[in-house]
Order: sequence, then structure tokens, then C-alpha cells
Amino acid sequence: MGICKSTHIQNQEDLKILQAPILYVKKSPVLGIHRIYIDNLPQLNEFSHMDNQIRRASYRYNENVIYNGQWIGNKRNGVGRLEWKDGTYYEGNWRDDKLDGNGKFVSNNFVIEGQWKKNKLNGYGIYKVDDLYKYEGYWCEDYKLGIGKEYYDDDSQYIGNFDQNVKSGMGIYIWDDGSKYEGMFKQDSFNGVGELKWANGSWYKGEFMNNYLHGQGYYQWNDGRRYEGNYVYDYKNGYGKYFWEDNQKYEGYWKNDKWNGHGILNKSGCVIEGDWIQGKLQIIK
Repeated sequence: MGICKSTHIQNQEDLKILQAPILYVKKSPVLGIHRIYIDNLPQLNEFSHMDNQIRRASYRYNENVIYNGQWIGNKRNGVGRLEWKDGTYYEGNWRDDKLDGNGKFVSNNFVIEGQWKKNKLNGYGIYKVDDLYKYEGYWCEDYKLGIGKEYYDDDSQYIGNFDQNVKSGMGIYIWDDGSKYEGMFKQDSFNGVGELKWANGSWYKGEFMNNYLHGQGYYQWNDGRRYEGNYVYDYKNGYGKYFWEDNQKYEGYWKNDKWNGHGILNKSGCVIEGDWIQGKLQIIK
């Protein structure tokens, strides 16, 4: 293998290893504000109509809560509106004193509209908190579960699978500048195989762990440079190939984004094979 007359390598100029900007993924919030009201729904135990016929009536439980709607016996059944003193209300379907069916729950800073079963969100529903957050999708026992969409206050959004309130499974996350990740999620983070595209044109396709580039991957810069190989927590570590302008190439081992270990450099028509430590050539083979 040929040896260049000069083995001096200006690593920072040649490599230009700065990656695209770091992108932050919003966590999926646990939405339970409504439980403060629903866990303490009033019931009527005093004498009233005891037949099984639906009737409509208004009843004030105390100075804080009033109900106007349909009843069967002493229990709210059918369509009705329960309102609290602070203006919070639920309007929709009831069954045996519980929210059951389609209904809308409104408070001073959030709105829930969708399907309920025994006081819990079950089925399709929308949960909006002021202009800060919005979820549209499926629920099971008050947990986000299945396909849904989340919209955040920084104009980013997520479309995909949820499990027990967190992003889990296949999904797409889009930032306000147009950057996009499409792939696997676990516990609200990139985990598994996916593709991340930055707004500046750079992109990465490969393995992720907890939002880090971790495992085998392919990184393409917007100026044509590319890296194929192993990552450990966003750093090139292990074996990899790096290509840049004029068909220049390094193939070998890396540590913390620098050539480290045995490698072969093709630069300006020359071929250098040797051992490297922290990006500096030590021994020529």
C-alpha cells in the first residue's frame, strides 16, 4: 500500500464533524386534572322517584353542585349537565350516576370531549389545555392508548402510537422548523430504528436509544459528507467509514468522534494505513 510523502493531517479542517442541531422531544403529559372533580361526584340517597321511568328534573346537591337532566330513580341516567360553583361542568350522557357515553367536560383551563365509560375516558377523545397542549386520539381507562396526536406549545407535534400515556411504538415527531423523526418510540423517546431529518438538509438513518444516535447508522450532512458505522450516545465509536469532498475517505476505528485505533486514510490521492490516537497518526503500517 502506498505511503504519502507527507502524513500531516489537519483533522478539524478535514473532518468538520459538527453534527446538525440537537432537537428536543416533548414529553407526553399525564392528563388528570379532571379527576379532582369526577372522583368526588355527588349522589342522591334521600327519597325520590323509585320507578324505572326516565324523567327530567333539576337538583341542587349542595351550594357547590347542581344537576339538570334526566334521571332513573335517584340516579343520573340519560342526558344531563352537572355544574360546579366555579363554572366547571360536564354535559353529556350518564349511566347509574356515572359519566358514560359521549360527553364534554369543561373547566377554566381545559376541555375534554369524547367517549366515557364509568367515569373514565374510553374510546376516542380530545383533551385540550389552554393553548399549551392538545391530544386527539384513543383512550382506555383514562390512559392514552393506541393511535393519537399531540400538539405542543412550541408548535411541535407527534402522530403515532401511545401506551399508558407515553409515546410508544411507531410514530412521527415534527418540529416547528420542519425537522422530522419517523421511527420507533419507547417511553417518550426515540428507541429502536428510525430516520431523523433536520431542516438544514442533514439526515440520519439507523438505531437510536433514549433519543441518542446509538448503534449502527448512516449520517448524511447537507454538504455531501457522510458517515457509515457505529455510534455510542451520539459519538462515533467503534468501526466506521467517513467520506468527504474529493473522494477522500477514512475507514477504521473511532473513539468519541475521533479516529482512534487501526484505520486507512485515502486523502488527496494518497493512502495511509496506520494506528491513530485521538485523531493523530501514531504508527504507519
